[in-house]
Amino acid sequence: MSIYTYYAEYINPSANLKKLNALKALYLVCSIFLRGMSFSAFSRYFLLSRRLQTTLKRLKPDYNMNIQ
Repeated sequence: MSIYTYYAEYINPSANLKKLNALKALYLVCSIFLRGMSFSAFSRYFLLSRRLQTTLKRLKPDYNMNIQ
């Protein structure tokens, strides 16, 4: 049996590689998207909001100080 026959049909190796590469790319895109979604869902509202509040407190001008 040849490596190019499968269920008595000819398989085009380049077409299979294209499909495989497309699936790999789709998997990569989905995993990156899910990582980004999970990161934004869990850290955006809790961690980043605290960091932003701390930064804004530091940058907030103190009007009680007398500038000479």
